[in-house]
Amino acid sequence: MEQIKFYGQYKNETTRAVLVNDGVEDIWLPRSQVKHMRQIRDSDYEFTIPHWLAKKKSII
Repeated sequence: MEQIKFYGQYKNETTRAVLVNDGVEDIWLPRSQVKHMRQIRDSDYEFTIPHWLAKKKSII
């Protein structure tokens, strides 16, 4: 399964999802599909998610 990395602002989270702003809009990502989440600075993060999810959420 192809993965993509993108940068966004961490906004909030629940036990099931992470709220991210991609620079345009807030997007809920299922925690089960966030393969990697790394803090860059303050609230800026690098996220790794499946390619299909990035397409579905209009990230790419």
